[in-house]
Amino acid sequence: MLRRWIAVSSLAMAACVFLASCATNPYTGRDQFTLLSEQDELQLGAQAYQEALAGEKKITDDVEYHGRVERVARRLAAVMDRGWDNIPPPRFEWEFHTVDEPGTVNAWCLPGGKICVYTGIFPACMDDNGLAVVMGHEIMHAVLHHGNERISQNMVAGIAGTVLAEALGGDDEKNKEMVAGLFGIAVGVGVLLPFSREHETEADEQGLYLAARAGYDPQAGIEVWKRMEAMGGGGTPEFLSTHPSHGTRIENMQKWMPRAQQHFRDAPKQQTAALPAPGHARIAAWPTEHGHAAASQAGYAEVEEGEGKEKRKRHVGVLEFRVDRSLYVEEAAVDGPGGYRQKVEGKTGVPGGDTRQIALEGKGGKPAPAGKYRVLLTGKIDGRPWEQEVVFDLR
Repeated sequence: MLRRWIAVSSLAMAACVFLASCATNPYTGRDQFTLLSEQDELQLGAQAYQEALAGEKKITDDVEYHGRVERVARRLAAVMDRGWDNIPPPRFEWEFHTVDEPGTVNAWCLPGGKICVYTGIFPACMDDNGLAVVMGHEIMHAVLHHGNERISQNMVAGIAGTVLAEALGGDDEKNKEMVAGLFGIAVGVGVLLPFSREHETEADEQGLYLAARAGYDPQAGIEVWKRMEAMGGGGTPEFLSTHPSHGTRIENMQKWMPRAQQHFRDAPKQQTAALPAPGHARIAAWPTEHGHAAASQAGYAEVEEGEGKEKRKRHVGVLEFRVDRSLYVEEAAVDGPGGYRQKVEGKTGVPGGDTRQIALEGKGGKPAPAGKYRVLLTGKIDGRPWEQEVVFDLR
């Protein structure tokens, strides 16, 4: 009984958090549940962007490919930056990249306006109008805070699932696993997936209006999804899919078209032409970049690790560096006094203005010796090789 009371109390608390974190989205009029602050959302977007680009091998600056993407993206961004219908514009720092991957039919936009387009989607877009509709859709995912909403839903679903497994599963671990598994399926099919389809529909509608406001013919949206349908063949049943069916999307766009055409009539018209065939872009040999990290502070600190009887404290040296622009750190090679050598794996994006720490431990569990340390940081900036040496004075 006590266990079930705890479960009910915890779920009630989660409900209170839900109500306190709800706000009405000004574009859609729908109440949204978001736990992340705007600053956290933008930082996560910048970090994820650098991590994603670090794994791409075919980022191109070819004017025939990236030039087309950037031209359309900047016009869409300009409309968002002006704001519409008395809605304050998002505070995005826009970035655009193009990857020449013919087999990848995709495009995405992370919080903060971090956009990536794969040339494999060019045949479905066909021209600038189609590209504007697709990119408008991806931009509106970020503007409508869909990523924040999905993260928040998953956080609450994870908490609730754990509580129910404890309350209903008793002391039997197999029962707990079964309850948690069934709860995960119920939440996935009953809540999270429908929300995701709702996100897609909202991004479809608002993205169509964005493309039209930027002067691109919204009628292209219907043709894009017809081509997508022809390219995709069958697929997952809609009720188990995170995306609406192509037929549903086409019907929706036909319903939204009168309003979109009104925006298009009021906008300065943009030129459009056929997009180039994917797979033929020039892939630049990027030069190594420097000058984006600086020593912030260095000192000693005690850190705890392990649990219960295994818990122990370590006295370590801490080197903290700060970056002035977003980048991806792969490794830090440390060279210090007394022949001290260490390589620390990073493999993380760092948003501009943020700091990261390197913990140093000497031989035999003793603290790393005091003195000057040279740290060679290597990684990537927007998918391009980057390295820099930073000097610390550890005292």
